[in-house]
Amino acid sequence: MYREGFDTISGTNSDVTLEYINDTAILVPGSNRNFKSQGFSISTQGLHVECTNLGDECDKLQSPFPVSFVPSSRPITNCSKAGYPHFPYYTSGELQFSGWDTRNIQNLVLGIIGSEMGGMLNGTADFSKGRTSNPATTIVQLRWNSTNLWSNHGTPGSRYLNAQDLYGRCKMTYLDVIAQYDPIGVRWTIEETSLSRPELASIFWTPMIFQLWSDDLRYTLIPYILTGQPDVFNTLASWMSKYGMAYTAPLLKFTAASNITTPQPVALGLYPVAPTLLFVGCLYIYSITALVIFFLSCRSNNRMIFVPREFTRKKERDKESSALDVAQAWLTDPLPLVGSVFPGRDGRHVARSVKSDPLRQVYDSKWGLGKVGIGLYKGSKGEMIFGLMRQSHSRVRRYGQQFLSVHEDTAIQEEVAPQLSGSELQRGGKSDEHYSSSLKRPQIEIFLSRRRFRVIGLLPTLCVVAITGGAATLVLVWLCVFQDPVENRGGILSALRNGSFVIMEPSTSEEFVLSRTQTETLRILLFSALASHIVSVASTVLVTLLAYRAATQWLRASEDPDNVNLTPIQYGLLVRTLGSGSLMSIINSLRYVRRSKRGEVPWFFKEALVGVTGVYLLTHVVGLVDLWLHSSAKAVSVIRSIPFELEARYGITYSNNKCGPFNKTELPCQKLIKPILGRMLFAPESVLVISGSYNTILDINPYLKLERINGTVILVPGPTINYQSQEFDLNTHGLRVQCVNLEDRCERLAAPLPQFLVRGESPVTNCSRAGYPRIPYYSTGELSHSGSDTRNIDTLVLGLIGDEMGGMINGTADFSSGWTPNPASTVVQIRWPQATTHDTAESPGVAYLNTPDLYATCSFTYLDIVAHYDSLEAEWTILEASPSSPELASVFWTPLIFQLGRNHLLHSLKPYTTESDGQSVEMLEAALARANMGLVTSLMKFIPASNVTTPRPTALGVYPAAPTLLLVTCLYLYSLIAIAAFVLASASNNRIIFVPRHLTRAGERDEERSALVVAETWLTDPLPFIGSLFPGGDGREVARSVETDPLRQVYDGSWGLEKVGIGLYRWINGEMIFGLRRQTHPRSRRHGRVFSIKDVEIALQDKLPIDGDAAITPPLTAAGEAAP
Repeated sequence: MYREGFDTISGTNSDVTLEYINDTAILVPGSNRNFKSQGFSISTQGLHVECTNLGDECDKLQSPFPVSFVPSSRPITNCSKAGYPHFPYYTSGELQFSGWDTRNIQNLVLGIIGSEMGGMLNGTADFSKGRTSNPATTIVQLRWNSTNLWSNHGTPGSRYLNAQDLYGRCKMTYLDVIAQYDPIGVRWTIEETSLSRPELASIFWTPMIFQLWSDDLRYTLIPYILTGQPDVFNTLASWMSKYGMAYTAPLLKFTAASNITTPQPVALGLYPVAPTLLFVGCLYIYSITALVIFFLSCRSNNRMIFVPREFTRKKERDKESSALDVAQAWLTDPLPLVGSVFPGRDGRHVARSVKSDPLRQVYDSKWGLGKVGIGLYKGSKGEMIFGLMRQSHSRVRRYGQQFLSVHEDTAIQEEVAPQLSGSELQRGGKSDEHYSSSLKRPQIEIFLSRRRFRVIGLLPTLCVVAITGGAATLVLVWLCVFQDPVENRGGILSALRNGSFVIMEPSTSEEFVLSRTQTETLRILLFSALASHIVSVASTVLVTLLAYRAATQWLRASEDPDNVNLTPIQYGLLVRTLGSGSLMSIINSLRYVRRSKRGEVPWFFKEALVGVTGVYLLTHVVGLVDLWLHSSAKAVSVIRSIPFELEARYGITYSNNKCGPFNKTELPCQKLIKPILGRMLFAPESVLVISGSYNTILDINPYLKLERINGTVILVPGPTINYQSQEFDLNTHGLRVQCVNLEDRCERLAAPLPQFLVRGESPVTNCSRAGYPRIPYYSTGELSHSGSDTRNIDTLVLGLIGDEMGGMINGTADFSSGWTPNPASTVVQIRWPQATTHDTAESPGVAYLNTPDLYATCSFTYLDIVAHYDSLEAEWTILEASPSSPELASVFWTPLIFQLGRNHLLHSLKPYTTESDGQSVEMLEAALARANMGLVTSLMKFIPASNVTTPRPTALGVYPAAPTLLLVTCLYLYSLIAIAAFVLASASNNRIIFVPRHLTRAGERDEERSALVVAETWLTDPLPFIGSLFPGGDGREVARSVETDPLRQVYDGSWGLEKVGIGLYRWINGEMIFGLRRQTHPRSRRHGRVFSIKDVEIALQDKLPIDGDAAITPPLTAAGEAAP
C-alpha cells in the first residue's frame, strides 16, 4: 500500500494520478487508462485541507539570554491553552531552561476525535472508537534534527540546541467530487463537490493516523522550513491534501465515466458579417429589381402592333407584336437604327420595322445594298467629311438617298450628306455664303505617315497587362517566395511532381494562438478571386484593343473597292459585338454567320468575332478555374519554426563564483567548505545552497529542473525561465550513474537457526572479498552470532580515489587529495532506521534484528551535454554527450561525498526496501543522479542557447498545380493578346487625318489625328453613326466627324434637332412604319431626310392613335424605297 501511495504522490503511478485543483487534491485516471483523446466526467474522491499555526497558541520557553545577544525562536513547551495538553507528544527526555531539548519529538500526524488524541502508538486503535466526523481534525508535529536547520525563521545564530519544530492544526474535508476532463486544454476541472460520508472519511484518514507518510511530509517541507517562507502552513495544507489522497489510491476502484465525447478537429468558416450580409443583400436586390421590372413591364405592355398577314413571313394570318419588345430592341441594339437607315429594296422594310429580333430588322442580301466602308467623302457643299461611305457597284446609296449610275470617281465627288433645308440653315445661323466661303478654306484630308509604327492604345494595353499579367506574376511570385521549405524542398519542380503547391500563409494572430484556434486568408484564392473579378474589366479593354485591329482592316478594305467590306447588318453586329463583348451580341453575330442566305462576310469581321468570342470564353474559363481552385484548395494546420533573433539565456554551465577557480593544492570548491564543531561541512552557512538543492530535487525550483533521459540526469531551465514556447539547443551538465549490487560478493553471517524454522537473509558482515574491507562502514557496535546487530551503520555515499575511501567524517577532506578522475567511483551503503526484516515479503517472521541494508558500488560519469528542447512535445532529448573535465567532476561530486544527499536517498528508496531484485539498484542509480545534480544547482549560471526558434501554428495553403497553372496561363494569355493587338495596331497606325485649325476646337493651329482611332470609335460605339444621321444645325458636323471622343461626334443643343421618340409614323409613300420620330417643333428630320412643315402636319394628321391596345397599320399593296 505504501509503494502504491508513494508512486501516486511522485507521479509514477500509471493507473492513478493526483491533481491539485482549487486547493483540493483529487484522484484521476493515470496514463495507462488512455483517456487523453476523450472528454468525460467522472466521480472521484477529493480532500481539502486548511491548516493554521498551532505554535502561536502554545506556551513557549522563555529565552535565558537577551534576544539582542542570542535571537531565537523559542521552543514550545505545552499546548494546553490550545486544548491539547499532551501536545507536543513525546515519551522521553525534557526541555531544560537553558534550551537544551532532549525530548524524543517525532514526526506525527495525530487525529482528534472529541477529547481524544490518537495515532501516537497504534494508529486509530488509540481511540475508543476510530470513526471520525467529516470534516476531521488533525494536529501535526514535525521535527528537523539537523543542525543546519537551527538558524531559521529570522533566527540566525540561535544557540538553542533544539531543532526547528513545526506544529499545526488542520481541518481535513473529504469530498465526493465530479470532475471533468478537457482533452483540448488537457486539464481537469471540478464541476461539483459534496461532503463524503463520515464512514468513508474515517477509512480515508486511517493510513494517515497510522503515520504511513508523516516522514515523507517532513521531507517535502524541508525547503520551505529552510527558507522560512511565511506561507509554510498553506504549503503544509496543500501537501497534507495530496498525501492524504495519494495513500488512499489502493482503496479505490474504477467506475464508468459519463458524458463521454471524442473531440474531432472541425474547420469553421469565419465569414465577416458586413460583406456576407452585403453580398446577400445585393443578390436579393438583383432578384427584387428583376421582379419589379418584370411587373412594371407587364403592366405597361398594353401597346400592341397589329401586323397584317401581308407583312408576315408566311402570309397566312395576322399577328400582333408587342410595341414594348420592338422599342426595347431600339434601345439595346444598333441594328434597328441601321435597318431604318438602310431599308433595302425588297419592299419589306415595313414588316422588318416591327420585328422584335434585331437581326430581322436589317435587310441583308448579296445584291441590292452594297458594302459600307469608312473614310472621307464630300458633303452637300463639297466639304470633306469623315464617316461611312458606300463601296463598289455602279449605284451608290447612302443613308436612304439613292444616286444614279455614274463613274466611281464622279460618284465619290457627287456624294453628299443629306441636305438641310433653307429654313433649318437659317435656324442654325449658317447661310449659303458661309458654306461657299468655307470651301475656300483648307479641308480635312487623310495621308500616310512616314512612320510605320505609331503608338496607339498604350493606356488600355498597360491596363490589361497590369491587371492580368500583374495578377499572374503576383501568383507566381507568391508561389515561389512563400512556398513551404519542408513540403516543397525541391522548389517549383517538386511542387509539380507532387501535383500541388504548398504555400505558407501568414501566421495567425496571438489571440487565436492562445485560444487554440486559427484563421487564415488563403492568399492564392484571394488573388484568384480578384483575378476572376477584374478580368471582366480587362476583357472590355481587351475587346477595345481588338477593335483597333478590326478598324485597321476596315480602313484598308475601304481604300480598295475590290475588297470585301461590311454590309449594313455586319456593321451593326460588329458595333455591338466590339462595343459590349456581351453574350447576346456574340450569339447574334454567330447566328448571323450561320445563316445560309446572307451577304459575304469579310475576313476581319470573322477575325473580330473569333477574337471577342475567345476573350469572352477566356473570361469565363478564368471564372471556372477560380471555382475549381476554390473547391480543390485546402488549408492544413502545421507547426513551423521561426528564428528567434534575441538572446535566449536557456543554456546552463558551471560558474566558479561560489567555489572559486580550480586549484589542486586545495579541496574542490574550497570556498564553501567550513569547519563546524570539529568537522568539515559543505556550505554550512549557505542556506540558499541547501534549499536550492532541495527545491530542485523536489521539482519546485522555479529556475532549474532535473530531467532523466535514457539513464542520464541533466539540468534544464525551470518554468519561470519561460522557454516553453521556443525550440532550441542548449549546453548543460549531466550525470550518468551505473551501480552494481555489492551484497552478492560480500560475506554474510551464518544463520543461527534453521531456515525452515526462521526464514530470512543473514546480514552482511564484511566486503573484503569484493575489494572493500571497510564496508559496511561503522564506528561502534558489533554483529553477534545470534544476529543481534548494534553496529551504527549509517546511510553513506563514500568516494574512492585509488586505494583511499573518504566521506565518512569530513567529506572530501578524508582524502589526501580530493580531486577524482571522471568517471568517479563510489560505494554506497543504505540503512533504513526503524525498519526490520520482518517487513520483507520474502522473509516473514524472520528473527534477525538487522534492517534490510543495501550495499552497491557505483560509477559516476559527469557529462557535458548538448540537449534539444521540442516545445510541441514538451520533450527534452540529448544530442551530444562528452565527459566533463576531472576538475569539474571533482567539484560536482563534492556535495555528495559530504553526505548532503542522504535524506534524498532514504526518501527515494524507501518504497523499495523490500525489493531484492534489480529494481532497487535501478532506483538507486536514478536517486543518486538526481540527488547529485540537484546538489550542484547553486553552482550554475545561465548562458545563451543556440538554434532558438519559436514554433508557430501555420496554415499551409495546398493548391492543386493544374488549376493554379491554368489560371496563370489564362492570365498571361490575356496579356499576350493585348500586347499582340497593341503591336499590330501601332504597326498599322500610319493613316493620319489632317484637321485644319478652323475645324479644331481651339481654332489656333492645325492638328493631326489618327484615322485608326476615329475608325475604332465607329466600330465600338453607335454615337458616331447617330452623329452622322443628325449632324445638327450649328454647321460643325465636319469638325465633329473627326473627333476621337464619341461624345463629341454628336450634336446636342437646345435648338435644331432635339427630342427623338419611338412609334409609328407615315413613310414617304404613305405607309405606316415603326421607328424613330422627332418630337416637338414643326420641322422634323428623320434618318438624314428633312421634311417640310406640310409633310409633318400630314403625318401627324394621318398617324393612328397608339394609346390603346394596338396600333393598326393598313395593308400596303406596294412597297418601295424613297425617291431622291
